[in-house]
Amino acid sequence: MTWCKNEQPINEADTHYELSSDGVNYTLHVKEAELSDQATYSVKVGDRSSTSQVVVEGKMINQLL
Repeated sequence: MTWCKNEQPINEADTHYELSSDGVNYTLHVKEAELSDQATYSVKVGDRSSTSQVVVEGKMINQLL
């Protein structure tokens, strides 16, 4: 199983992502998604692949320290 963001492989050690599979379904969870996570994501398993466009919506929050 290989996951990509904008055709660049996602490192399985990257803690920003959680990759899982039950042998039938393959899931990529983006932790604490940010606007920079908006992209085309794809997964390839053997000779099969799937691609999806991910859109991130939200409001910027300014915090006073």
